[in-house]
Amino acid sequence: MTDRYAPRDLLAHRGHFGRRQHAQWVVPAGVPAARIAAAYHQHLVAVATLEALAARGEDHQQLAARLGQQPDRVRRKLHGEVPMSLEDVMAYVLDAGIQILPEINGPDDLLPAGARHQSRTGVASGR
Repeated sequence: MTDRYAPRDLLAHRGHFGRRQHAQWVVPAGVPAARIAAAYHQHLVAVATLEALAARGEDHQQLAARLGQQPDRVRRKLHGEVPMSLEDVMAYVLDAGIQILPEINGPDDLLPAGARHQSRTGVASGR
């Protein structure tokens, strides 16, 4: 399967993906709101997972071993180079023991602050 996009490409600083919770999002016009939401929540899961691993003195290699996955593939997901599947998200949440799933009161809760107006149209209309 070919990865369709790199979630980190929606950040002003790609290297902040999975590393800084309050990263700056820059979303080009035409990007579907669902893709923005998926990238945003992958980022939040990655940040929390990497913090939990570091607190245990571990890294992505130990996580990959426990999950039976290739370490490089796990690293790429945690750094936003490739999208995570919903199964990946759940595996990381369960393994790391993190509470990252959102409380959703409406569609805007699924998007980063700078992209919240896009949930009404389903597509980015910015840059």
